[in-house]
Amino acid sequence: MRSQALVVLLFMTLSACGVLPGIRRGSERATTPTPGVDLNLTTREQALAWFLRGEVALRRGDDPTALDAYAHAARLDPAEPRLHARLAHLYARKGAFDEAHKAAAAAVAGDPDDSAARALLAGILVARGQDDAAAEAYREIIARSPDDEESYLYLATLEAKRQRPDAARAVLEALLERSPDSGLGLYTLGRLELSQQHLDAAQITFERALEQNPRSTAVLLDLGLTHELARRPESAATLYRRVLALEPENTAARSRLGSVLVGEKRWDEALANLRELEQLGGDPIDTRLKIAMVQIERGEFESAAMDLRLLHEARPEDTRIAYYLGVALSESGATEESVEVLSAIPAEAPEAADAHLHQALLAQQRKDGSEAIAQARAALESRPGAAGIMSYLAALQQEHGDPAAALEYARQAVAAEPENDRHHFMLGALLHETGDIDGSLVVMRRAIALNPENAEALNFVGYELADQGRSLDEAERLIRRALEISPDDGFFIDSLGWVQHRRGRHREAVRTLENAVEITGRDPTIQEHLGDAYVALGRSASALKLYRRALDDAEDEPQRERLRGKIETLLRAAVKPVKPAP
Repeated sequence: MRSQALVVLLFMTLSACGVLPGIRRGSERATTPTPGVDLNLTTREQALAWFLRGEVALRRGDDPTALDAYAHAARLDPAEPRLHARLAHLYARKGAFDEAHKAAAAAVAGDPDDSAARALLAGILVARGQDDAAAEAYREIIARSPDDEESYLYLATLEAKRQRPDAARAVLEALLERSPDSGLGLYTLGRLELSQQHLDAAQITFERALEQNPRSTAVLLDLGLTHELARRPESAATLYRRVLALEPENTAARSRLGSVLVGEKRWDEALANLRELEQLGGDPIDTRLKIAMVQIERGEFESAAMDLRLLHEARPEDTRIAYYLGVALSESGATEESVEVLSAIPAEAPEAADAHLHQALLAQQRKDGSEAIAQARAALESRPGAAGIMSYLAALQQEHGDPAAALEYARQAVAAEPENDRHHFMLGALLHETGDIDGSLVVMRRAIALNPENAEALNFVGYELADQGRSLDEAERLIRRALEISPDDGFFIDSLGWVQHRRGRHREAVRTLENAVEITGRDPTIQEHLGDAYVALGRSASALKLYRRALDDAEDEPQRERLRGKIETLLRAAVKPVKPAP
C-alpha cells in the first residue's frame, strides 16, 4: 500500500478526474471490468480506489456499500491486511461471524504484529463460542504487547466466564503487577472477588479502585452491593447516596437505595425514594410494585391492592405482582379474591411455594386444618427439601392431632438443615409431647450447642430439669442465661420461680412467680406454680384462690385433674375435726 500522502493525492486526483463511482475513463489497462473504477489504473491503484470508496461509505454510515467496496479491494489486493481488518469489522457488525473470522485471520496473517487485528480476531472467536481459541489469542497479544491493558481485562473476563476464577485472578494480578494503579484492573478484580463472595477482599479492592477515581459511579455501586451482602446496610446506603450526589438521575443507585431502605424497614424514606425513582423514569412496573410492597409493610393494604390490581391487569403473566396482590387482598379483607388470585399462580412460578403458604395461613385462620395442611404440602412440592416448610408442616400436623406425621416432618427438617437450631427446637418439643423426655433433652441440648443464644431452648432444658427435680444448679444456670437474653419474658420468669421453689427458696419463688403472673396474666400453669409456692409458705387461702382460677382457665385435662386434687386437699385440711361429746 502506498504512503498516506499518496492515498490523499490519489483520492483528490480521482475526484477531479471523475473516476469515483459511476464515471469511467477511456483506455483500459485491467483485463476485468470493475464498475465505477478507472480501468487505466494498475490493479493496486484500483484496489486503492475501492478502498477509498469504502472509507467514504463507512464515514457516511453506509455499511453495505462499504462492505462491498472493501471486498472488491481485497480481491484486487489480497495481501493487504488492513483491507481484511476492515472487512472483519464490518462482517462482525453485521453478525456474519464466519466471514468475519476468515477476514480477521487473514488480517493477522498479513500483519502478525497488529494487536488491533488480533484483538478483533479474539472478539470474533468469543462471539462464535470458541472460548479456548479466544483465550489463546488474548494471551498472544499480551505476550507481544505486555502493556496492552484491554487484553488483560478481556482475558480475565473470559476466564471468569469459563468458570476459571483462579486463572482470571492470575491474569488481573499480572496486569496490576505491571500497572498497580490500573483503575479498571482493580475494578475488574473487585467484581471477580464479589462474584466469589469474598466480601472483605472485594471491599479492599474496590476502595483501592476508588482511590484512582473517587467519582466512579460503577465502583461506588459495586462497593455498595458488597456492603449490602456483608449486612452493612448503612454503609451501602451512604455509597448509593454518593452516587446520587454525582448523578442525581442514576436509576440503578436510586433503586438499590430503595431496596436497602425497604430491608431496614424505613418505610417513609423508602417510599419517598421510590417515588423519586418513578419520576426519574425507572422501570415503571418494577418501581410501582416496590411502592406497593412498602404500602403493604406500612399496613396500607387497600392502597396497595388498588395499585397491584392495575399492575396485574397490565402484566397478568408477572407472578410477583399476582403474589403481592393476593397478600394485599387478604390483608384488606378480600379473602375470596385473594385465594382466587393466589390459586392462579402456576406451579412452576418462583412464587408458587409462597402462594401456597399464604393460602395455608388463610386456611388456618378459617380453622380449616385439612386445607392448611394440603396447601403446605403443595408448597413443599413446589420447593422440595425446604426445611422451613417441613417445620411448618410439623407444627400444623401437631396442631391437628397427628403427632407421628409431625415428628416425621420435624426429623426431615433437621436432616435438611442439621445446623439450624430452630428445627432442633421444634423436634425436641415434639419429642417431649410424645413422652420421649430424655430424647427431647438430647435434641434441645443440641439446639443450644448450635446456638448458645437460643433462649427458648435454654429455658426448655432448665424448666424440664427443674420439673424433674434434678440437676437444679444447672437448671437455674440455664434459665438465668435465657433471662439475660429475654429479661422480660414472663414464661422464663416463671421457670426461674419454679426452680427456686424446687430448691426450697419459697419466699424468693413467690416474689418471682407473682411477677410472672403479673406479666403473663391468667396462664393456668404459672398460676398453679404460684399456688404451690403459697402452699409451701402456709398461705392456703391464696393458694386455693389461684388453683380455682387456674382450673377455670386450664384446657389440658391432666392439669385440670391435678388442680382438682390440690383444691380438694386444701379444702379437707381447712375442715377441723369435731371432738365427740364427753
